[in-house]
Amino acid sequence: MDGARNCPPEDCGGPYAYKDFLKVLQNPAHADYDNFVAWLGEDFDPEYFSLDEKNALLKRKEYGLWGYW
Repeated sequence: MDGARNCPPEDCGGPYAYKDFLKVLQNPAHADYDNFVAWLGEDFDPEYFSLDEKNALLKRKEYGLWGYW
């Protein structure tokens, strides 16, 4: 329940494509590496995770029963 890794970027192709995406990011010699870095920006870190940040996002979006009553 404490989380791991950054979430997949929007429109990356789903969980299976994200797995392939991570392999490309680990290999700067890969043909798609430069395109992926240009799309994401240089600061994207697939290993980054902050439970506090995720909880703050959930609170702002009011995901939960009380937000719907």
